[in-house]
Amino acid sequence: MGLFLALKKNAKLAMRGHWIGGMLILLIQIGANGVINVLQQAAVGMFVLGPAVDRVPYYAENQSEYTQILSDVIVNSTAEWAIIGAAALLQLLLIFPLSLGVIRWYFRIVHGGNPSITEAFYFFETPKAYLRAVWYDISIGIRTTLWAVLFYALPSAVMLTSVYFLSAEDDSLRLERMAASAGVVFSVLMFLAATVFFCAFVNRYALVAYLVGADDEITVGKAIKMSIQYTKGYRFRILLFSLSFIGWFLLCVFFIPLFFVVPYYMAAYALYARYIIDNGGGHSFMNH
Repeated sequence: MGLFLALKKNAKLAMRGHWIGGMLILLIQIGANGVINVLQQAAVGMFVLGPAVDRVPYYAENQSEYTQILSDVIVNSTAEWAIIGAAALLQLLLIFPLSLGVIRWYFRIVHGGNPSITEAFYFFETPKAYLRAVWYDISIGIRTTLWAVLFYALPSAVMLTSVYFLSAEDDSLRLERMAASAGVVFSVLMFLAATVFFCAFVNRYALVAYLVGADDEITVGKAIKMSIQYTKGYRFRILLFSLSFIGWFLLCVFFIPLFFVVPYYMAAYALYARYIIDNGGGHSFMNH
């Protein structure tokens, strides 16, 4: 039996007695995100859409023009950007620490533990744990964003240059426009390649959440260094492992399978994380 199949089989075994907990935790996550989205939409309606309607001139010749003017006013609204920023801040302060607690819950399960669903709120229990979770999210977010800029800089430059020449109306740029057509195709291929290598590359941080969740004494910085060390030789394998679930996630378009697929995937991924950590660093966490 291959490693991936063994991990998936053992993940199902580990989840025995925990499926209901996994489904409840997923409902909590969906509900928390839903509340933030509802608050965001309500704020947009109250502080952006309402005032915008009053500001839009009524001399538009037709409904289409009126809608376009209204859209321009809303998009350029400072209030909308402030609301988007506030929603992102809520995600950072509430959703991300909850997600880290969920990862801890699954990691305890694959180590033979029997955690209650309250384990998902572990990083809200003390100020130290909470700030540690927030710092983890900030650290990984900044690193991932900077690497994304680096990986996508060249494809973006090729695409923008090609689009510029394609949109030029100067007849003397005919050859440039022909080259730009090929440039668009080439940039798309570059974007695809960049996405594959970017996803594999950032898997260097794939173990950080498990290391942080497993041991309260490990700092975020140390966990990042350990993850980079442990994932050497595994980064493309981790990507392939995630892609092996693509069929399951396609079923989630019907929503209901989501309540089986997400716990299954989370448990399998946690088991793979344990495998890499135990084999890469000789550590076995969550025994306390």
